[in-house]
Amino acid sequence: MKAKIKTLPRSFIASLLLSTFVFMPGRIQAGEITGRILINSKPTDGAVVYLTEADGRPLASTPVEKTIRQENIRFKPEFVIVPAGSTLRFENHDDEIHNIYSKAAENRFDTGAHVPHTVKTVTLKNPGAVPIRCRTHSTMRGMIYVAPSPYFTTTDDLGRFEIQNAPSGRYRVAAWHPRLSEKERSEGAIDLELDGEARTVEIRFTAKAAAGTDLTETAGRDWTLVIEQIREELDRAVTLWKKESVTPAAVDSPAGGGIKYRLTG
Repeated sequence: MKAKIKTLPRSFIASLLLSTFVFMPGRIQAGEITGRILINSKPTDGAVVYLTEADGRPLASTPVEKTIRQENIRFKPEFVIVPAGSTLRFENHDDEIHNIYSKAAENRFDTGAHVPHTVKTVTLKNPGAVPIRCRTHSTMRGMIYVAPSPYFTTTDDLGRFEIQNAPSGRYRVAAWHPRLSEKERSEGAIDLELDGEARTVEIRFTAKAAAGTDLTETAGRDWTLVIEQIREELDRAVTLWKKESVTPAAVDSPAGGGIKYRLTG
């Protein structure tokens, strides 16, 4: 994906507002869905909750533009949620060259060299988690979640959430959390009918991963290539063993010093 670049005016003051809804008992209105997210029976904070069509298809959304600053060798903010089709402005406020990229399967991008005090933009078309990193600063870590819906929010530290202003209709209430696999997210989602009355729900997920696990760390890895490499190494090891009756680990390992250790029968 090709990034666009333009000079950032000195007078430009960057700001980012990530709107989330706060659960407020006693103030529920028509068109609102409130509730809690639990993973393995425990309330979970930081989950993204969103509505889709009842069959799981995305809801039509209006794209927005959000800004992520690179400042003091950090992403600010480190977490952003946007509807599908939205544009991210990466503003380099450091006196360092950055190179922002993501290996997300559906939203892979690379901004290339990003010189100080300039802007690069990237449009993310597909729903899903988009971990972002910097090739020149390994400590820079951020996350963009591209929601398949204009109706989304995040859970608080008690697992509570609130989605407002959803029109009447039948929806699926789903959630994303870095600890949950795609299958676990699908199995925990619930369907409901919103007919002008407020609804309160409790959504329970079962996760195999331990608390604190971030499954997005491996989401962008090409496991097919890894498996092929392992298969090639195994085939090569068997060939060497049949041909010379030596351990290939001893042949190839730098620690082996080029010495061949013969197998004993």
